[in-house]
Order: sequence, then C-alpha cells, then structure tokens
Amino acid sequence: MWLTGIKIWKSKTALINQLIKNRNLTDNDSILENFLTEANYFEAINGLESIFLKSSNRHQYFQKNYENKYDAKLFHILYDFDHELSEEILKIIIEMELKIKNSVAYNFCRQHCQSLNETMEYTNKMNYKRPEDNYPFSSSSSQNKYLLHDYDEDKFIFFKKNRGGRLNYLNSIVKKHDSIDKNFYCDNEYFPRAQVAQFSENKHVAVPLWVAIQFLTFGQLNMMLHLLKTEDLNKVIEQMNVRDKFTNTEFLNCMDVFNNLRNTCAHGRLVIRFRTKANVQLSLELIRKYNLYCYKHDSSNTKKYLIGLYDSLNLLSIFENLHRLKKIFKKFRYTFFKCKCGTKLKDKHRAWDSLMYRIGKYQNTKGNVDAHTYRDCKRIFDR
Repeated sequence: MWLTGIKIWKSKTALINQLIKNRNLTDNDSILENFLTEANYFEAINGLESIFLKSSNRHQYFQKNYENKYDAKLFHILYDFDHELSEEILKIIIEMELKIKNSVAYNFCRQHCQSLNETMEYTNKMNYKRPEDNYPFSSSSSQNKYLLHDYDEDKFIFFKKNRGGRLNYLNSIVKKHDSIDKNFYCDNEYFPRAQVAQFSENKHVAVPLWVAIQFLTFGQLNMMLHLLKTEDLNKVIEQMNVRDKFTNTEFLNCMDVFNNLRNTCAHGRLVIRFRTKANVQLSLELIRKYNLYCYKHDSSNTKKYLIGLYDSLNLLSIFENLHRLKKIFKKFRYTFFKCKCGTKLKDKHRAWDSLMYRIGKYQNTKGNVDAHTYRDCKRIFDR
C-alpha cells in the first residue's frame, strides 16, 4: 500500500491520544496538553522522536513505538534545552558578527574612505574585487554559484541601481531606517564622487560605512567579505585576532557555516538537529585541519560536505569563547538524568547516546564512526 507523506490536520486531543495510545508514550504528569500549546508538534515531537525511538522504526510511520519506556516530560526537557542552547548560540554569533562588522568598517574606511568626499566610496564597485570564474565553491551546486553573477549584475546591496540606472543604496537606507536622519548626515562641504550612491533630495547627504554596515544582514555581510579585495580581507582577519591562522578561503568557509547556524537559531528550528545546507561546500583543508565529520546530503550524493552541530561549534570556538554553553549542557544533563518520570536509567542512557550521536560524530583511529561525548563538548567550551 502506497503511503502519502502529507498528513492531515488533527486536533490536539487526537495528537495526544495518538502519542499515548498508539505510540505508547507515557504522560504521568499530564504535561502534553500544555506542552503542545507552547511548542510546535512538528518540532517538539517529530523533530525529537528519533532520540527516543529504536533505529529500526524511527522512520516507519505506523511502527513508531516508545514501548512505555519514555515519558513526555523528557521531550519537554530536551525541547527546553534545545531552545536555551539555540538562544545562547545566536547571542554568541551576533557578538562575533558585530566584531566583524566593526573590523570591516574600520579597515575598509582606512583604505578607501578617509576623506569627507570619500564617505560613500563603499558603494563604489571599483573598491571591490570581481570574483574570478574559478572562484572557490562557485560550481552550479555550491554556495558561491551566484557570486560572479551578482557582482556583474549589481545584485549586492551597495551596488543596486534604480530604474534610472543610478546607485540607489543611499536613498534606500534613508527611507527604510528612521534612525538615519538625512538632516543629521548632511554636510555642505561634502560633494559625492562619481560612481558612488547619491541621495536624490540632497547631494550633500552621506552615511558613513560604520553606520550603514550595522543594517546589513549576516548574509549580506558574508557577501561583502567575499567581495573585499585581498589586502582588505587580510586586515579584517588579522584584526579579528582568532585563535588559529586561517587562509582567506578557510575564513570565508567558516562564515558560510555560521550563516547557516545563525539562520537555524534565529528562526526557531531545532539546533541539535543542525546540519549545514547541502550547497555549502567545505574546503578539504578545513575538513582535515579540524577533523570535521561530513555527512552525505542523500544516498544518491557521493560528495560529503554537511557538518553537524558539534563540528560547527568547534569552528565557532576558534572565533568566540563558548564557555557559557557549558553551563547549559551541564544543567540539561543533570535535569535529564535526575528527572523522576518513570523512565529507567538504562533507557535514559540509550536516549542520551542517541542525542550525542545526533549532535556530532567522528571517525576513530580504526575507521569506525563514533559519537562525540559530553566530555568532548566540554573540551571545546573550555577553550
């Protein structure tokens, strides 16, 4: 019998009955009603069920069976942990993002925007490099496939033009953001140079890069980093004062990973299930340097580039201190194992092992695949 993957709407009562009666999930403290009001069923139940189900029936819709071994309270504890972890990771990435923005603004302006009349030179395409045809990861299935096109077609936010063919960024930023006061950013001694964005109402208006860059999304910032001239990017990386030495390609590759991770956290998706996107290719140098475990996108794809949460945090720890994540993990581990919900300790350990396997794997010296341990996580948090 052919089974469709499209599921019809069910009431909360029907969903709870399905979990308790059909799938043998226990609910000793009757928390499912409130839990499924607070949390999305798809994320909280479907997204976490593989941690508690046997590997043999995780993906079989009519064979999902918790065998009365697991209580709904464990789902709630795991979901809350994911939410708290995600929020903290997002804060850390935003802190790193602000440092990068400050470094880019400082070093770019030192090179291209020193005088008053050079204020808007960050919108001058000539101050950036055109990606080469053989630019890293620019194949049809990789993350930079549109980079050359976007440069040539003026798709980058600083290069966009209006219907009249004039650079439109200055008009756009003044219109969109109330904090950009055209009267404040006006100087009668400012005269825009050719090939930069101009304010249509008053040519004496200009917004410095260190102000404008605060309004870039991480994706836009990432694209700007790719377009910086080599000497400008070198200065940015140098000022970041990261723990390890990076080539430009490795640095930009890390930014691709962090952009994916940031989006996962910002949009409320489960971070313990995190994988980088299939089109985010990783350099072999980066994979070897940090012993990254790469997953295939699907069974038909022979290339393996996807990395999970552990390896992504391992890369993030090179840029930022992750010590505060240790406290979240420690509290969760204590709560998970000390929770009085009728679940046997051996079953909790099996679920814990499944969780760690999901967070990150590695290939041991014998060539076998193992899960990273709680101790491994603490090691990257303590750097």
